[in-house]
Amino acid sequence: MLNLQGQLLIATLEMDDDYFDRAVIYICEHNEQGTMGLMINSPTDLSVMELLAKMDFLMANSRQYSKDQLVLSGGPVSQDRGFILHTPIGIPLLHTYDTANGLVLTTSGDILETLGTE
Repeated sequence: MLNLQGQLLIATLEMDDDYFDRAVIYICEHNEQGTMGLMINSPTDLSVMELLAKMDFLMANSRQYSKDQLVLSGGPVSQDRGFILHTPIGIPLLHTYDTANGLVLTTSGDILETLGTE
């Protein structure tokens, strides 16, 4: 089986699906059990700053990020969960998984405490 982990899946112009129209998906995992990817080109109207404020992180105001850093909609599945694709940081996180190309995927909330601090 050809391993597509770390590759980009790009929707063709012929894609007849409103949600995946012009979608670019980063393949985080691809193996015999299945495939998991994140849409990386679908911004929401929510900024990182607003997300942290809504989640009541008191230290949000002392971080370094701008209003134009938007939260992306990762896909139509599991919209109640957060997935953060990022470069590795120097502290251990509860649920972080290697993908490829020097990127990791974190699914635990402890990543939010580091946003804008590294």
